[in-house]
Amino acid sequence: MTHEIEQSLVSSSARTGADRRNHQRKLLRSELSLWTEHNFYAGFTQDISEGGLFVATHEFLPVGTHVDLELELPGGHRLELRGIVKWVRDPHDPGETTPGMGIQFEALAAADREAVCEFMNSREPMFWDE
Repeated sequence: MTHEIEQSLVSSSARTGADRRNHQRKLLRSELSLWTEHNFYAGFTQDISEGGLFVATHEFLPVGTHVDLELELPGGHRLELRGIVKWVRDPHDPGETTPGMGIQFEALAAADREAVCEFMNSREPMFWDE
């Protein structure tokens, strides 16, 4: 699995809709496997936080859908976890950019939480322009 880590510093303040977050997020480009009760999807993460991640995809799932995720963090830690689709970014919505889904982690095993926190602490934060 290949990874491309990107760091971006963009100043912040007016955050609305999908950009409201409880956790600071960091850019992460990593292949991702995602399963629902009936389907399998492959995609890429765009960013990650201690609370969830953004999956860049044109194949949307309804908000509230439970998913199983598998991805590998830089350094080799493989995450296998459960999440829930919290929001969808449609490319046809005015002002939106990369289409995809915001997925909130439902529960992280202690080792997975530690690996995500270690990754978060080793990267510069990402901010948004007004």
